[in-house]
Amino acid sequence: MRNGQPVTLAKLALGFEQLANQFAKGDRHARRDVFMFSELLGIDLTGKAEALKEALTPTHQEILDAYLARQRPSDERHKDERVIAPVDLLDNDVDEKR
Repeated sequence: MRNGQPVTLAKLALGFEQLANQFAKGDRHARRDVFMFSELLGIDLTGKAEALKEALTPTHQEILDAYLARQRPSDERHKDERVIAPVDLLDNDVDEKR
């Protein structure tokens, strides 16, 4: 112990600080080590974990369905959107009004 603080923790903190500096400079080995340590410690550096938790909530599902509907070929899309009225609703007296 030095000045009431364990020396090993101070060295560990300095080691991580040095690793962070090397990572910031673009050292590929430091990058590998940072991601390895983050995985071991359960730290999500990519932000994907939070995105996966929120993925495909009902509003996202509706957005996805609308997108997929737009991606279908136009012939298929128009075929699905057409509504054919039953025979008893057809306007047969069009000629009588003229």
